[in-house]
Amino acid sequence: MNKEITCIHCAHWNLREAPAMARYGFGACGQGKNPSTTHSGTFPRICLRFSALPAADVQKRVEWFEKRSEK
Repeated sequence: MNKEITCIHCAHWNLREAPAMARYGFGACGQGKNPSTTHSGTFPRICLRFSALPAADVQKRVEWFEKRSEK
């Protein structure tokens, strides 16, 4: 059974690999076929390559997103 996830919770998703798009909440997937493709961190999706990120790291990302949205 596939479960809907968001990239912000995945270990493969990285904001630093897509600095120009990071300010908009998009990051690069380390498991993606095209390294120049970015994915929204908060858009729900079904992903077969999902690998859960530790909760402490997810919390850091969530705090960054909240701080960014206040601007």
